[in-house]
Amino acid sequence: MPDGATSRKLSPSHTPQQLAIDQATPSSHISLTKPHRIPVPTATTTLPQPLPRPPPAMISDAQLYSLAIFLGSAAMLMIVLYHFLEINAKDAAPLSEERKADALPAKAR
Repeated sequence: MPDGATSRKLSPSHTPQQLAIDQATPSSHISLTKPHRIPVPTATTTLPQPLPRPPPAMISDAQLYSLAIFLGSAAMLMIVLYHFLEINAKDAAPLSEERKADALPAKAR
């Protein structure tokens, strides 16, 4: 007898669906005195509610304004610093006569 399904005594009040459930499940999981029922959600069943989420935080107009002023000022300072360093940079070696001649246009030679 495989897993005891055929050794159970069934009452004549069992429906074919209950017989199929009884034969498909081991005897330790089901009782013949109570029909096996799967809980079905109904209108009165309360489902677990998701946790409330905070509303998405948007940046305010004042924060956006101050951020734009800060980033614009930082960009202008970086430009001024770059030009200051570029103008005051020391060349590693003076240009040779050949390189100076190549730098001038053909009409200026």
